Amino acid sequence: MGGLAREGAEARGPVPPDARPAVARLGGHAVAAARALRELLVGGDGSRLGDAVALAGAAGGELRAWGGPM
Repeated sequence: MGGLAREGAEARGPVPPDARPAVARLGGHAVAAARALRELLVGGDGSRLGDAVALAGAAGGELRAWGGPM
């Protein structure tokens, strides 16, 4: 996730319209992963963390597979 964030931060110009749905999914999944991690850190069982991280990774893979310039 950090590498993908760095790539996005270094990109020039706006995100192309056809890549925006993948970027939106990635953002949503990253939020879910962060919430699951918070739950684990405050004493939860961490049962949602694996799923949230997997979804974020899948969305990142989708964005990279898109292959267009960002």
